[in-house]
Amino acid sequence: MKYIHYTFNYLKNKNKFWKLAFFTFLPAVLMGFIAPLPTLNEFLFDFFAVENDFWHIFINVTGLTVPSAALWPVSLIVAALTLSYTSAIIERDMHVGDFHYVQFGRSINNNFFAYLCFIFFSVVGAEFMLFVAALFINLWVVVSNGLTGLAFVLTCVSLLLAVLLLAAIFSMIIIWPAFMIYTGTKPFSALGNILRLKRSKWEIAAAVILPVLVYEVIIIVFTLFKITALEKIVNIIFLTFVGVYCPVLINTVYYDVSGQEREDLKKLSLWNRRNNVM
Repeated sequence: MKYIHYTFNYLKNKNKFWKLAFFTFLPAVLMGFIAPLPTLNEFLFDFFAVENDFWHIFINVTGLTVPSAALWPVSLIVAALTLSYTSAIIERDMHVGDFHYVQFGRSINNNFFAYLCFIFFSVVGAEFMLFVAALFINLWVVVSNGLTGLAFVLTCVSLLLAVLLLAAIFSMIIIWPAFMIYTGTKPFSALGNILRLKRSKWEIAAAVILPVLVYEVIIIVFTLFKITALEKIVNIIFLTFVGVYCPVLINTVYYDVSGQEREDLKKLSLWNRRNNVM
């Protein structure tokens, strides 16, 4: 659980979370309405009440509707821009120990391509995995021959396995954008290098799953009490948090795995220490 501890220690230090969330809130509002977010809880709660044909299963499991699919490129670019900028602030802080808002254009120029690659392949991989899960769920519904209880159990198992597999894959590639940014390595060369690095995959996976688990619990509570009207607000809050949490986790894991020293953990910034020496 050390990466959860490291990440939250960073976020609560000097109110850094709120200073970073200031930049992620507006993109989260936009993403909350256009991003293809799965509605797994709604699907499971209505499992016995609706006819579960393939398209109903596909839309709920993947989150892909015609409007969200059409706006998918916009979602991708907004997410890449947001993570590029917040990551640039975090990178500077960890590198020199000086939390400071950086020039937007320069940070985007340095980070955008790395985060665009990371988000694109992560989303494509996640959607493919959920699509496979939707195919299996459709299979369970068809072969259960009216035994909806059996189909429901197999559906829950399929979704759980999909989420766990996604967390495992994400834990292996999470430092991909940081590796590209810090080393200047090309995307697929960087991916090959990070897959060979030794790291605590289960601790990273736990840090990946935590915000998703909290989000799911909140949505379940809202669904149970029939207050689904607030789900959009929960989505916006979740995306605001993830826009900060994700780049902090990425850079935290990168520094730990690479063995580099973090300047933000010291009392004085690198600049102040150099001035004191002079």
